[in-house]
Amino acid sequence: MKVLRVLLPAAVAAGLVVLSDAPVDATVFPAHGGSGDSAEELRCPAGQLLVGLKGRTGYWIDQVSLICAPFDPQTYARGAFVEVGPRGGNGGSPAEQYCQGDSAVRQINYDMLTAGFNGPGKFARRIEFACSRPRDGGSEGSAVFAGNLAYSATVGMTVTNELVVSRPEIQHCPGNEYAVGLNLRFGKHVNAVGLICDQVVSAPPASATGMPREAVVAGMQDNIDRPGSDFDRFQINDQRPDRCQSECNLKSDRCKAWTYVRPGIQGQYAVCYLKNAVPQARADACCISGTVERWTPASDLTTTMSPGSLFDQKIGAPVAQGPASMSVACTNPNGQQCDNYAEVPGQLVPGQIRVSAPTTHCSKVIYTVAFMKHGDDGLHALRQISAFTTRPLGPGESDEAAIDARASQARIYAYGVQGGCNQGYIDSWGVTVQIIPQ
Repeated sequence: MKVLRVLLPAAVAAGLVVLSDAPVDATVFPAHGGSGDSAEELRCPAGQLLVGLKGRTGYWIDQVSLICAPFDPQTYARGAFVEVGPRGGNGGSPAEQYCQGDSAVRQINYDMLTAGFNGPGKFARRIEFACSRPRDGGSEGSAVFAGNLAYSATVGMTVTNELVVSRPEIQHCPGNEYAVGLNLRFGKHVNAVGLICDQVVSAPPASATGMPREAVVAGMQDNIDRPGSDFDRFQINDQRPDRCQSECNLKSDRCKAWTYVRPGIQGQYAVCYLKNAVPQARADACCISGTVERWTPASDLTTTMSPGSLFDQKIGAPVAQGPASMSVACTNPNGQQCDNYAEVPGQLVPGQIRVSAPTTHCSKVIYTVAFMKHGDDGLHALRQISAFTTRPLGPGESDEAAIDARASQARIYAYGVQGGCNQGYIDSWGVTVQIIPQ
């Protein structure tokens, strides 16, 4: 992909997603690692987000540049790449990694290398970055920008020719912030790394899904507050309560409920509260609230496999790219959130997952694909690690996203959208799933 090199940040381009001008400073994580010869907060041009890294690597990371991009405010489509840098030395070989699709960096997972047990030199060895879509917060997987020295998770370090690798560190942009740069120390190599994050604000009155601002959709309770049990809060600058809902779903191992406080109640901007319990609901026009439901598998789930289908059911291994069609009946059809889910058959493989609404549907449906994995020891129950939510899909329409590389299985949930034959509740739904391997 063609990259434009810039040396200094440029002014924000008109009509593109811009960073928040709210009275909140950007989040700057401390640079972790060695001292280096120079220190700098290297940032993307104004209004752009960090989408990847480019530079040179050998045993460690010798040089790094930011790969940045603007995002269109109406479609959240990612624009042309812009390179900022480089910083560091000229050793090693060229390397480049970036987020796929219309996604940007939200988290880095990195480790440092020390030259000798008592040596003063510390260098960045590996930076893995997790990518999410500003459109809906859904995951687009991850990428690794790294040197070639191996790491042993068993002992937490590697010793090769007196080179010691530290345990990984994780830095995650809070709330609805995305990465906009790196806090660096560097010389002939990249010595220390920290993430710089800022909020994203969308300029248009409607989201990429066509939903107006403050649209109350499936899983949301309008004019309801659930005070108390807060473990996190952040501002939302584009009046989209679905950002609050999505963040809670992504943290479903801890988040049980959420409340979106409308703009003007606690300041100029809306505020999202994530909760580790489900407080009692209270009628109040200040807010929109919701809970993370703990669905059960559909007892009457039916799955049909096409010839050359998605998975070989005898061994549970992926063998082809054909679609699998599933239908689910809701146990208590009294709202837009179905209480049953569908299991995607077999084990996931790296690639894309495509979700399609059947042509037999008579109204739109929103699907959430929850990516699941077992505990690190392989014995504990499945838990959700990330999720992808589609736009409202009419009959025959599709949406797709990258499969989370950490996931082994996936579940699909459905939310009804009033209109057509949907009169305010969903009683059954279908879906066709296709895995597109890398």
